[in-house]
Amino acid sequence: MEIINKKDLTNLIEYQFWLLNNQGRGSSYNVNSMFLFENIDLPLFISSVNSVISQIRNLQSSFEVQGGSIYRTHKFFQCNVIEEEFIKSALEDAKNWVNQRCYDLFEFGKESLIRIIVAKFKGNPQIVVGLSIPHIVMDLKVKDTLSKLISDAFNNKGLCNLSPDELKIYNNYSDFIEKQKKWLESDKGIKAASYWNNKIKNAQTADITSPEIINNTELEYHGSVPLNLSAQECAALHSFNGQTLLSSYIVLLTTYYLLLSKYSSESHFSIAVPLSNRKKSEFKSTMGCFVNTLPITVELNETDTVASALKKVRISLLEAHRFQEYPSVNLIRDGVQVRDNRTLYRHGFTFEHPMQLDLIGVKTQVLNCRPINPQLDLFLRLWEDSSQIHGNLEYDSSLFDSTFARRFVDSFKVLLKDLISDSDKPINNLKCTTLADINTIKKFNRTEKKYYTELNLKLLFEQQVIKSPNQTALIFKNKALTYIQFNSQINRLAHYLIDQGINKGDVVAVMSERSIDMIIYIYAIIKVGAIYVPVDIKLPKKRIDYMMMQSNVKAIVSNTILECDYDKSQYKTILVDQVQAQISVLGDQNPNIEINPNDAAYIIFTSGSTGVPKGVINSHLGVSNRLLWMQTEFKASSDDVILQKTPYSFDVSVWEIFWPLQVGAKLAIAEHNSHRDIYRIHRQVIKYKVTMLHFIPAMLMTFLSVRHQTHNQLKIIFCSGESLLSEHSSCFYDKYPFTELVNLYGPTEAAIDVTIWRCENNRKKIPIGKPINNTYLYVVDENLQQLPIGVKGELLIGGIQVAKGYVGNAELTKKVFINNPFDFGKVYKTGDCVRWTENGSLEFLGRKDSQIKLNGIRVELNDINSVIQRYPNILIAATIIKKNKSGNAFISAFYSKKDKNECLDQNDLKFYLATILPRYMLPVSFIELKSFPLTSSGKINHEALSKLKIVEEKKSSKNSYQLSGVEKRIHQTWCSLLNKSELSIDVPFFDLGGNSMSLMQSFSVLSLIYPKNLSSVDMFTYPTIRCLANFIDNSQNQKGKEVSRVRGNKIKGAMNLKLRLRSSRRKHKEQEVKSDE
Repeated sequence: MEIINKKDLTNLIEYQFWLLNNQGRGSSYNVNSMFLFENIDLPLFISSVNSVISQIRNLQSSFEVQGGSIYRTHKFFQCNVIEEEFIKSALEDAKNWVNQRCYDLFEFGKESLIRIIVAKFKGNPQIVVGLSIPHIVMDLKVKDTLSKLISDAFNNKGLCNLSPDELKIYNNYSDFIEKQKKWLESDKGIKAASYWNNKIKNAQTADITSPEIINNTELEYHGSVPLNLSAQECAALHSFNGQTLLSSYIVLLTTYYLLLSKYSSESHFSIAVPLSNRKKSEFKSTMGCFVNTLPITVELNETDTVASALKKVRISLLEAHRFQEYPSVNLIRDGVQVRDNRTLYRHGFTFEHPMQLDLIGVKTQVLNCRPINPQLDLFLRLWEDSSQIHGNLEYDSSLFDSTFARRFVDSFKVLLKDLISDSDKPINNLKCTTLADINTIKKFNRTEKKYYTELNLKLLFEQQVIKSPNQTALIFKNKALTYIQFNSQINRLAHYLIDQGINKGDVVAVMSERSIDMIIYIYAIIKVGAIYVPVDIKLPKKRIDYMMMQSNVKAIVSNTILECDYDKSQYKTILVDQVQAQISVLGDQNPNIEINPNDAAYIIFTSGSTGVPKGVINSHLGVSNRLLWMQTEFKASSDDVILQKTPYSFDVSVWEIFWPLQVGAKLAIAEHNSHRDIYRIHRQVIKYKVTMLHFIPAMLMTFLSVRHQTHNQLKIIFCSGESLLSEHSSCFYDKYPFTELVNLYGPTEAAIDVTIWRCENNRKKIPIGKPINNTYLYVVDENLQQLPIGVKGELLIGGIQVAKGYVGNAELTKKVFINNPFDFGKVYKTGDCVRWTENGSLEFLGRKDSQIKLNGIRVELNDINSVIQRYPNILIAATIIKKNKSGNAFISAFYSKKDKNECLDQNDLKFYLATILPRYMLPVSFIELKSFPLTSSGKINHEALSKLKIVEEKKSSKNSYQLSGVEKRIHQTWCSLLNKSELSIDVPFFDLGGNSMSLMQSFSVLSLIYPKNLSSVDMFTYPTIRCLANFIDNSQNQKGKEVSRVRGNKIKGAMNLKLRLRSSRRKHKEQEVKSDE
């Protein structure tokens, strides 16, 4: 190809669209218009379009690569016409076909960039016509000019007659290219670069996700839903505009920004807004693409009102207009260098009206062209027509479904109505939840259940003793007690406690190893009407003394076998084995003590964020409701054996201890300290023929990994305490296809558990479930306003299971146990982030305080853990933040393997993570552990992990093996272009410091060597030396080429501007990884 002069070089705006096209994403940026014509002269219409093309040089464009640069030539002077005939009644089919063809990818160097798609009908004067033009040659201004030129030509017998002055005005795009280059090097360009780099330096991208999409019927990758304001809504908007002297554009953009803030819980982020970029008057009518999509960034705070938010958005937009000439492609490149993050924005907003044609004698109807391929996660396109607001919300249907999109649109209207009602209203008080959602959430919370019995632990057990006195109640080692025997021993100890001055309402500490005696101590305290406090005897003396002082312990029940360090002078200690002779002669009748449902039953201490434990007081009413619900749900009987293995200082032990003995089941007591030894647990499950037991998810995985034989008698395994992942569920059902796995959730502050989810195999996300009986759940924002279904917020728990508070800590109790803003009673502020799903279950999204910032970028460590744990042979994974000697923070990952004998290559693991996680979320060091340090409750001990010696790995560019001939050629080419002596063959080109232009220079060199093997698209598909060499090398077998393709696609995905963790794509990526094995 002969280049006439350097003016034919593309500019940065054209370059970014060429780049998108070569990455296979160009059809997202086709500018499409659709019409339904009646009685049109189609040949005349096509001639009119061709006549316009003959006059407008930019519409004749072809884009080709030479010497690593992209050039525009002018060689296409007629449009492409695609026709299809449909039966007379197939109008919708015809529209869909035209719509689909509008989003076909253009081949920039091989075909005209003007495409007319025609759907005709047999025996019908109507036709559907689509006009598709890639964004590289047009923008909104061109669309308006083009529609006028086509209309004028059609109305002039198909001739476009432009004067010399008009031709000069329309065809001076090359002048713009030259001036843009000079401007970038000028003081103004440098100042603009500085402005934008400072603007985006600390801005996040609003991270909006939706609940798992179940049975998504939307086959396309993109969808859209209409957003139209009624006449009444438009009148209210225009009235507000008049009061505030603001345009509809500013008000609607602010509304959109605030809604994204509500949906993401972010207050400082960027959204994409296309700007005209035609500041100079000489280019106002130039035919070409000037549009520049730039980030509008606003930093909101809790003191902002509607008026101040509008002002901030307006100022940000004005500043963007001032510096709108700075190319967004440079801004994205700068963003990589400044923030180590390519995702500059995920959501867009624009005013863009459809093309209008004025064809004399032709009945014309503008049709909605429904997007197929996504530009961004969400893109709100509005336009104002005759004082009416119309538009569409476009969405990526791999991330969202139409239900989510419609709810977002409805939320937009609710927020807009609230916003324009009062400019002085604080933005935190703005509502975005529809009345329909509020009513649906009320239905989710219809959990009322009346129990026709007294709700206290004493009576529920005593009633069961009457029903089954001679059935086995307890099993421990080789000892068993019937219900009547067990009750007699409890009652004797209870009478002894009363004789020792223990009264109803007193607090009594229990210090015991797990045994029958431990169960008797707890039940005896309950029978007295006292409050039991389980104390872990291995805790430091200082902590034990604090707990007992804080809870105002009156006495301690223990035995002489135990050695526990505490201030013995301050408390009455009852050593039961020493006074057994006195106890044995006492009566075994039930103590005549009436217990009120609202009386406290136990105090369990949990770890506080400050390191000081908090004692949670739970009532008989709350825990009894929890146990009665459990029986209603799971119907344990005398045939069931429930294993009590959770340490009694954790609240799961409460249902293990009390539930079986309220329903006639057997309680098997695990040997002391055996809860940490999975082999001992296995043996006891077999020995006692356990049918139901509980695991923390981490311990469940260990249990499954060492199972030697099938426990066919197991009916149900309950999980709680940590997030239950789909990987846990899949592994479980592989081993136990006929056993049920149940996910429970609840804080100690709400009587053990408040939600339930019966697990299903092949779910990508495991919800924490639906509220249990007499429990009410609310998902709220920082201002305690309910959020729409599917939106992340803090969980509030209401109902009869809410604890009485923290013992001895009125200030903290007042802070987190607040009046129910939606109903009667109190609610507990959990600090947990959740969202409702459409079926009324909740998804757990982590703790409010678990998000950390790494080098200014928000990171959720649980997301990283989840991805690592999906890798083959990974059993458990955890990540922490460490600092190197220079004080710089980095992520360190720990993992243990399912199969200890199978090798796990950390380089392959890193490769896998790079296909899913953004670079700033990639762990720097990886440490394999034979087993994880656990807390006494069985959870991963992150504090212990942080004390392990960790060495930050240095990134090496050395290659550990001999390069092939093709790899050497690519390696030499890249080293020369990037001015480096050594490069890793497994690191993507862009991560090595390259950019798209240098990649094209690489293509120019390599395409001369391998002209039949390589296209420019391949350079993006196979972005590492190894993948590209595998693709080129003809000696690779077909399987090797497929591996190359799969690996190339994975890395390409990792470099995508929109890449991040998306549960809706996880299954596909896992299959890709498996295909590599």
